[in-house]
Amino acid sequence: MGAGTLGGEYLRRFWQPLMIAAELGDLPKPVKLLGEELVVFRDKAGRIGLLHRFCSHRNASLEFGLIRERGIQCCYHGWHYDVDGTILEIPGDPNGEYLRRQFSHGAFPVKEYKGIVFAYLGPPEAIPEFPIYDFMDFPDQDMEPICFHSPVNWVHVRENTQDPIHLSFLHTMFADPQFGPWSYDLPAIQWSETPIGQITSSTRWIDGYLYARVNELILPNFSRVPDISSDFSAKHPTAKRNGLSLWIVPFDDTSSAMIGWAHFDHAMEEVERAQHRAMFSFGQDGSRSYEERHRLPGDWDAWVSQGKFAIHENEHLVHSDGGVKLFRKQLREGIKTVKRGQDPKGLSRKADRPIQSYGVNLFKPWPNKPGDAERWELLKSFSRDAIAATLDGKIEPLATAAE
Repeated sequence: MGAGTLGGEYLRRFWQPLMIAAELGDLPKPVKLLGEELVVFRDKAGRIGLLHRFCSHRNASLEFGLIRERGIQCCYHGWHYDVDGTILEIPGDPNGEYLRRQFSHGAFPVKEYKGIVFAYLGPPEAIPEFPIYDFMDFPDQDMEPICFHSPVNWVHVRENTQDPIHLSFLHTMFADPQFGPWSYDLPAIQWSETPIGQITSSTRWIDGYLYARVNELILPNFSRVPDISSDFSAKHPTAKRNGLSLWIVPFDDTSSAMIGWAHFDHAMEEVERAQHRAMFSFGQDGSRSYEERHRLPGDWDAWVSQGKFAIHENEHLVHSDGGVKLFRKQLREGIKTVKRGQDPKGLSRKADRPIQSYGVNLFKPWPNKPGDAERWELLKSFSRDAIAATLDGKIEPLATAAE
């Protein structure tokens, strides 16, 4: 994960979320990202700085520094840094004005976007444009920043969205189903690569419709989880709006965070928003008591129980793990691509906006519930159609049936 490691250099080619902007107050904040010990702050001019945490003088932590109109000043001997690492002042040395121009303090580019602070830790000469995906640019939508921490490696947390069959067990068998009674049914699962990552489709027959929920993973660690409904008969999920957009951000090798947005139509009432928040946030952190988590485990309990690292050689993967197997293959390929000095899949350098995404809900009217003999072939057939339509960008004929 650290600088110079194969995995770390791969992840450094991409912009990564650092924190929710509202958490950045009037004091410097120590943070970790990709194994780097950093300090983040907003100076009195409103600019965000992300610097190496320890002062270039004698390594006092800048988390105790004094925020200035321009940059930050070390608490110990007053060395003064701008947000880009430029040394503005070296007190106590007659040659300070000369010395400050001989080197600079480590610093990284940042961007504040819709309530989240992002950072780029890769080679300065290879910095890509900040990517704007179509779901980040819908009109009349509100994007609410969210963050949940996990004390484990990022990879097996990221695999969760490409493992849709767990919804029929972890989120269903301990109590009332978290996402509605439709989630009891086992789905047909298909997966496919996309130009920017992969999609995994889980398909069911529900209340007179064939329903394909297509989760997207945008390499290396970003996902688009489509809207979901706890009462499918009363309100179908939207085709491409709402839902969640989530990075799994590696702080270091054994800690990570889910940082992203919950998407809401601007017209959605607060009561409905609160219901959605309660539905998607349940079980995403360790804040509940152990007994409560033991009796009703959530995603966090499952992936934390796998250990700091998931040991792949101890696993026995099956058909429903196809999206997980594909993700691991894509990670290996991405790491090798960076090692060759090339841009990895998922990295966008194009100026055209927005970037097309592929996470979506698709529907097709099917009034009669299929019998056991035909069910699997029917679901697999519609799942293949859903993936093909998603990759072609021709989702409307399928989606509008339930809009």
